[in-house]
Amino acid sequence: MNAVNWLHLEFIRLIFLFFIYYFLSIQVKQGKLKVNYSRKIIHFAHIVSPLLVNRTFFDYSMDYFIKSGLTTLIFPLIFIDPIRKKVSILDTLFYAFDRPEDRPHTVRLAFTQQAAMYFILIGMAFVYQYMGLSLDLLAVPLLITAFGDGLAEPIGVRFGKNTYRVSALFTNKTYTRSYEGSSMVLLASFFTLIVLRSYFSLNQLVLLIIYMPFKMTIIEAYAPHTWDNPFLYLVGGLLVLIVKVLV
Repeated sequence: MNAVNWLHLEFIRLIFLFFIYYFLSIQVKQGKLKVNYSRKIIHFAHIVSPLLVNRTFFDYSMDYFIKSGLTTLIFPLIFIDPIRKKVSILDTLFYAFDRPEDRPHTVRLAFTQQAAMYFILIGMAFVYQYMGLSLDLLAVPLLITAFGDGLAEPIGVRFGKNTYRVSALFTNKTYTRSYEGSSMVLLASFFTLIVLRSYFSLNQLVLLIIYMPFKMTIIEAYAPHTWDNPFLYLVGGLLVLIVKVLV
């Protein structure tokens, strides 16, 4: 991979993310947008942008996966208190993902989730490549996570009338979910599989449609706080792998 090309593309991607952060933070600061919505838009941008760059310019280079992952890992660290208090623009951008329920651990939670997401993504890419599978298949868990989890919280906040409580994995805390929000993961899983059906045989597609939407919905509901994305990546990636190898 040409280092200059990589740096140019990463610079453009980060500038793109900066403007998304800035626009959303102003909307949140002015009370025009809930932070629950803005942080999901940010998650979507972080998830999709490196995949699009990699597929478009490098045809899935493992080198780029690793480098863009490291760039994304560093990104949340610019929002730690000592830096944020000295750079006012960062304090403004912080509004875009600083949920009240995450305070005072917002940066730590963002960093650990990003780290887990990219370790799993890179690990899955290595496994898929080793098994001779198309890396386009990574789009399945990524799109389900981006649209399903991305819409679950906003829809739940806005329209969630029918709720249920769950105990998140590895913790004694319980959280309130809504059936309306959880249904977004179910629907996103189903439609993602339909859109990407050309990557599967008929038997593989049928099995995934039967199992994957429900598995992904359950994982999103029971995943630890702020760690739903890494769990969705892992479970979704493994389900696709198992079906492609065994069926």
